[in-house]
Amino acid sequence: MTGSAPLTVDDFANFGAGIPIPVSIRRLEQIDLAVARMEDGCRQLLLAARSDEALSGFAGEGRELGAGRRGLVASLDAANLDRLRSVAPELRPVVPPKEGASFGGGCRMNGTATRGHAQALARTPGIHGVYAQQSVRENTRIGRTARSVHDDTLANLLEVGFTGTFTADADHNKTIEDAATYHAAGYTLFTCDPGDHVDDRADTATATELEELLDDVPWPGLEITRGDYLRSYEQKVTLPALDGAQELNISAEDARRAVVKYGRAIAHAASMYRHVAGLAGAGAFAFEASVDETENPTSPAEHYIFASLLKHLGVELWSLAPRFVGRFEKGIDFVGNVDQFRTDFALQAAVAHLFGYKVSIHSGSDKLSVYPLIAEQTRCDVHVKTAGTSYLIALETVALEAPDLFREVFEFGYGLWEEARATYHVSAEPAAVPPREGMRDEELRLLLWQRDARQILHVAFGHILREFSDRLWPVLRAHERVHDDLMLAHIYRHVRPFA
Repeated sequence: MTGSAPLTVDDFANFGAGIPIPVSIRRLEQIDLAVARMEDGCRQLLLAARSDEALSGFAGEGRELGAGRRGLVASLDAANLDRLRSVAPELRPVVPPKEGASFGGGCRMNGTATRGHAQALARTPGIHGVYAQQSVRENTRIGRTARSVHDDTLANLLEVGFTGTFTADADHNKTIEDAATYHAAGYTLFTCDPGDHVDDRADTATATELEELLDDVPWPGLEITRGDYLRSYEQKVTLPALDGAQELNISAEDARRAVVKYGRAIAHAASMYRHVAGLAGAGAFAFEASVDETENPTSPAEHYIFASLLKHLGVELWSLAPRFVGRFEKGIDFVGNVDQFRTDFALQAAVAHLFGYKVSIHSGSDKLSVYPLIAEQTRCDVHVKTAGTSYLIALETVALEAPDLFREVFEFGYGLWEEARATYHVSAEPAAVPPREGMRDEELRLLLWQRDARQILHVAFGHILREFSDRLWPVLRAHERVHDDLMLAHIYRHVRPFA
């Protein structure tokens, strides 16, 4: 629509289809676009162009706008969003930048948190947003798909007038089939979770047991012989550090335990990387390896060997998520000795810097006490992943605006603690949750900031959303300004240390 004046709010209001959201109005190459809010809280796309050809491929109800313009009222459905991406490539996810801070904001509430995520990052220029981020486990529990997460993210970005670039993260893919599904849905960052292939016996095996376990290492998959590996990895490594170089001493025992513990995981990660490379093509994706959900911490020596063998196998890492010392539990701040974490993390960051990728912080929600030292040690070349904290902000909105519903939700989640906690590293004590009897409505939101209550709600998200989604969505739609403001403020606290 080059040469013509852009459409205004009044122009879009003449479509007679909801209330146009002013910040959503934008001009693409041949199309003017706005998102309209309908009476029931749903959203519609309003499209205008000077030719039917420009609007071809979109499904919707036509409008004659005058002055040679054609209009269309279209659903924000998968087909229309796909067509929008085809005519406006700038709306597609990009490969994330290799340098600088990046923030992953997963949303379990149909993408509604994305608005606050984008608004928070708009206040911290230079931090790249990974807005479509959902693991296979999360999608399974709440009945979403890789495609629906991507579509919900784009719809909410359009609504707030987002004009930057963003990345879509295929989070915690455990199988090649998982990665293929996310690739087909347009994702550009692939987080491989080979945790099922980690052998924690390596940490406690005797010398005799360790020798036997070495026989089970998939040496062909690592493309190195046992002898060559053992000769190569007993070494001293000079690591870059903030205050000069530092030495990482890898003993023969360190090398043996590391390859027993991670050998199969490394081979699996390399296999997934090659599969994604075959689908996407060189340079068209980024790759992260994640071993954060294993039983025992990843030592700096293990981190070095993991990265070195992946490099040997031709894997170009964008980031790696080790299992850190201390506890990165869901929904609460860091648990453990901060000084010990600082010492260990300095080496983890140095290994990542040596190989040229980012450290990735999983379960990054609410780890506010250690963000400053993470930012310092990584020089802000770091990726932080969050998801559950945004779901809890949605529940805080419900506590404020629909207290009776929140009481019901809380007691439902409380009753499921033992079942829901099974797949998480959490330490909540149900007995420590304040009694709810007699608690005033205005006090309910405080439960969201009591660590035990917070974790109970966090791990029960799948059960809660399956049971209550039809009653939660109307509350969030009716009070979206409250929700968005809470989300913006909360996520800004997460990203500000990395700006």
